[in-house]
Amino acid sequence: HQVFWLRDPRTSQILYVSPAFENVWGRPRAWLIEQPWAFVDTLHPDDRVMLLENFVRSAGGETTEMEYRIQRPDGEERWIWSHAFPVRNDAGEVARVVAIAEKHLPTIERQ
Repeated sequence: HQVFWLRDPRTSQILYVSPAFENVWGRPRAWLIEQPWAFVDTLHPDDRVMLLENFVRSAGGETTEMEYRIQRPDGEERWIWSHAFPVRNDAGEVARVVAIAEKHLPTIERQ
């Protein structure tokens, strides 16, 4: 399942998240749209700073790729791979950030 996200880089508001979010994160999409920063609470504490740094980098126009862990409401920990990239307006400013995230095995287990 791939989760597709679309967010406003200035406000961090989630403008769209695909239905696969509910399967991967185990939470309703409305939960994320209504309180986008609650997403941070699902992250493993060791991965929070890295993910927030990537949010800032992507809002600034960088393409990012990362692995991180989430905790679902049922207690299951999952590894997520995500790729985020900027969408620029006609003036060249970052107007949106698009991201794709999916559950996967961590790099260390694939080697």
